[in-house]
Amino acid sequence: MKYFTREQLEIFLNEVKRPVKNAKYKHSIQYYILFSLIARTGLRIGEALALTWKDIDFEKNTLTVNKTLVYPLNSTAYLSTPKSKKSLRTIKLDNKTIHLLKKQKINRKEMYLMYENYKAPKSDIIFHQHDGRWLRTNVVREYFKA
Repeated sequence: MKYFTREQLEIFLNEVKRPVKNAKYKHSIQYYILFSLIARTGLRIGEALALTWKDIDFEKNTLTVNKTLVYPLNSTAYLSTPKSKKSLRTIKLDNKTIHLLKKQKINRKEMYLMYENYKAPKSDIIFHQHDGRWLRTNVVREYFKA
């Protein structure tokens, strides 16, 4: 299994934090928050993309994993149960992760005000495309590779 050292992770997250040149939505921090969340919790991409604000308990500093996003090629995304029964879990979040999630909540509202065509999703998903649909897992993987 390949993984980042702490130093490599810090370099990667600092790079993701910077606005992408020629990006349409330069003020969005969602990829930084998404990759930070995955790095700090061990979530799979599909589990992270399926998260809703109801899955986060800000009083207990926990996150509940009970679904995963499946996005088949050339098909409609849907929610499914996680990979295995052990995948159903509650994860204790550190203060930094809680802070980042709160920052994501604020940033999204800023994005709706800043960009006319940046739309709020119909559900309370945490991460989404500019049109309000779920982020595609393959887009996240491509962003990671870039």
